[in-house]
Amino acid sequence: MSLMYDNLFRRDRKKRELRDILENNFIFEDLSSRELSFIETLVHVRKYRPGEFIFRQGEVGVGMFIIVNGSVDVTVESATIDSPTDEATYVTRLKHGDFFGEIALIEENGRRTANAIAHNEVTVLGFFKPDLAELVDRNPVTGIKVYKKLSQVLGRRLRETSNKITHLKKRIKRT
Repeated sequence: MSLMYDNLFRRDRKKRELRDILENNFIFEDLSSRELSFIETLVHVRKYRPGEFIFRQGEVGVGMFIIVNGSVDVTVESATIDSPTDEATYVTRLKHGDFFGEIALIEENGRRTANAIAHNEVTVLGFFKPDLAELVDRNPVTGIKVYKKLSQVLGRRLRETSNKITHLKKRIKRT
């Protein structure tokens, strides 16, 4: 087979992989094929090396990321009176299909609440504030669908965090 055809097939396979990732992502799962095609034109593919920061805690957030391959470690830094230097605490490891940083799509000039660090070779899809703004401008119905899903994610995460805080407070009171 010639290199030209090989390249065309490789491009077609990558496009299918991109579509599969978007279709299976909670934020985009309710979109039609036409809407997904438009989203495909908006997302950005980024690659990171092991140990490279995707973003740092405290930076202004610009968008969310979906993991195509590899894994991402999430850590938080907390300075205390006893330890004024920031120490990173491991929170979780995200993998293929997971998404993170979505708060940045909603908050105006909001700061990142954690670090996201490539654990190994990582490829992510970036969906940034200007992409969401373009989506809303060019297709408001689709934009509303995406905002609705973002709201559901943020509501669920807020509820989970509230439950964890309540549980921790009860444990502290018992000790």
